[in-house]
Amino acid sequence: MHRIFLLIILGIFLSLSSVSYGATTNFTLRTLIGEDTTPPSIPLGLTATPVATSQINLSWGTSTDDFILSGYHVYRDDIQIATMSDANYSDIGLTPSTTYEYYVTAFDSFMNISASSTVVATTTLASTTPPTPTPTPTDPQGPQYGSIVRLSEIVSLKIIPSQTGATIRYETSGYVRSVVRWGTTISYELGSGAERSFSKFHETIISDLAADTQYKFIIQGENHVGKFGTLTESTFRTLPLVDILPPSNVSELNAREERGDVILTWQNPIESDFDHVRILRNENFYPSDTADGWVVYEGSGEMVLDGEGLKNEKTQYYTVFTYDALGNISSGAVVRISKKILGVKPDVIISEENPIDLTLESVFLSQDNTRIPFERGTAIINGGKHLSISIPYTALPEHLKTILVTLTSPNDATKELNFLLRVNAEKTAYVAHLAPLGTQGDFPLRITIFDFKTAQIGFVRGRITSQIATYEPPVVQNEDSFFSVLQIISYTLTQFWLWAFLLCAIVLAYLTRRIVHRRPLKSTRNEV
Repeated sequence: MHRIFLLIILGIFLSLSSVSYGATTNFTLRTLIGEDTTPPSIPLGLTATPVATSQINLSWGTSTDDFILSGYHVYRDDIQIATMSDANYSDIGLTPSTTYEYYVTAFDSFMNISASSTVVATTTLASTTPPTPTPTPTDPQGPQYGSIVRLSEIVSLKIIPSQTGATIRYETSGYVRSVVRWGTTISYELGSGAERSFSKFHETIISDLAADTQYKFIIQGENHVGKFGTLTESTFRTLPLVDILPPSNVSELNAREERGDVILTWQNPIESDFDHVRILRNENFYPSDTADGWVVYEGSGEMVLDGEGLKNEKTQYYTVFTYDALGNISSGAVVRISKKILGVKPDVIISEENPIDLTLESVFLSQDNTRIPFERGTAIINGGKHLSISIPYTALPEHLKTILVTLTSPNDATKELNFLLRVNAEKTAYVAHLAPLGTQGDFPLRITIFDFKTAQIGFVRGRITSQIATYEPPVVQNEDSFFSVLQIISYTLTQFWLWAFLLCAIVLAYLTRRIVHRRPLKSTRNEV
């Protein structure tokens, strides 16, 4: 009996020693029992809009599925021409004055295909003969394709320069297929970028430019009936080679549902060169860059209402990117939200598997350009200073999609700080910069790696201890060995596993003593 009791005590001790404490996450589990044979719902509301002589834009309502909706097949004249994940498509390269028929089907992850949508037909616009280009008097290189022809107007124009390039975003009053040319002279000798389809919203990214240099650019375009002309001419200057450090991410990011809308709140960084934030939404996973999703907000505020977030009852993922005055972009703070509806299954699976064997030895923390090591799974930082977290580029496979870092509040396990690690410009590390935590306590840390299918391929756990006051480790002084011994004893007694081991040793000694002392008594009774 005593031996059985001893085994129970040992089992309890072993279970205590294997307990691990990790950060809670916002993820939920999606499970499927059996095979999915139910096709998605039929795509409804298909519309086909001719926007040019060679382009028709299609849009339709999103389908639903009992498990995972994967995408849509688009058909033109009974021939499949595209597979889309979004509920829209631009069909280009068509013939003017020609009628085309379209329909769409939806499919899920088990390749169950829905019935086709209603067939719609439309005709591309008729072509016209463009006017003869008129030479520009100020252009020594010759004609500029009729620069006085105003085929459309630019409603808005925004130029975002960087140290080695620029991003030109503009909106036109009508559908235009544009060409952007740039250079240091009006011959625009350095390069050009042409669009394949007609649109009202345009973006051109220019790279490989010299820092702190003035450049000229011209935007020309073709309208829906084939007229070509100049929309605008302007200049921009690239940024000087200073301050390439990305800004800190926002803090206190929170998403809540209110009357079907999503309200996002956050706190902007306190850096003096902070400029604005850009918030993107994606229903597949956290947006990994500034173009990976729908733009919800761009500005310097600290709250926004997203009225479109939960309309399709899918989990919505948000990433908030911070910009500084020089165009540097943070790694991105993230948050997710979903409607609380019975029967809705989650779409991300978190497991304890670690195929790539990520360890804390590959996680670098630094403050004031000084590395802070993890010792026994814990790193002690100054909670009043900025913190950088990085993983060497060579420590992870290149096929990964997302590196998600979660810090759980020491005071409330339901509050988390979630942010991404992004590869730096030199491709030497995945990095994120955080504002001061501002709170003392132990922050459970979890870093999770996802591939392009949003499946987990690695994780690591640790703990970050934040101390506002300067942390000074205990120093053993030879001239005062008595207090040194007390420091060592105090540190030892604070370790949980030592308490458990001491308790087990006492119980073991007690039971051993009982067993040894009872054996002689049994022998004496037998002799009598």
